[in-house]
Amino acid sequence: MGPKGLFGGAFLLVASGFFLVGLYWLVDANLIAMNGVRTTGQIAGYEGSANRHVLTYTFEDRKGRTFTGRLTPFSSRSGPLRHARAEAELDVGASIPVIYDPADPDRSIADTFRGRFGALLWMLFVTPFILGGLYLIRSDRREQIADGWVQRRF
Repeated sequence: MGPKGLFGGAFLLVASGFFLVGLYWLVDANLIAMNGVRTTGQIAGYEGSANRHVLTYTFEDRKGRTFTGRLTPFSSRSGPLRHARAEAELDVGASIPVIYDPADPDRSIADTFRGRFGALLWMLFVTPFILGGLYLIRSDRREQIADGWVQRRF
C-alpha cells in the first residue's frame, strides 16, 4: 500500500470512529425519547469554556427530586453565534421540554431537534471524511494496478 492508501486508511479509521460516536449519541438519545418520561424543565443557564458553551436545564422527576441536564450546542464564542448565545441567555428560567429515563433520571435529553438529532449533524459532518478516505484508498489501489505492482482481482 502506498502513502496515499496509508493516509486514506488513517483518514477512514479516524472518521469512522467519530461517526460511530455520533451514532451512539443518536441511538442513546432516541432510546431515551422512546422509553422515557416527558416533563417540563427550566433553562438554568450556560456553562462553558473559551470554545464551548453548554446549556444547562433542571427538571424534577416523579418523586420530586431535582436533576440537571446539559445540551451541548455545536457553536463557538466568536462571530454571529456569540450574538445568538447572548440572546439565548435572556431565556434563563424559560420552560424546555425534557425526557428522562425513569430508571436513571441522570440520563435525560432536551426534547428539541438539537437534543434528539444533534448527533445526526455530527454524523453528516464526518461523512465526507469517510468518503475521502475511501477515495484515497481506491485511488492508491488503481495506481498500483496501473504500475504493475499488484494484479487486478476485482
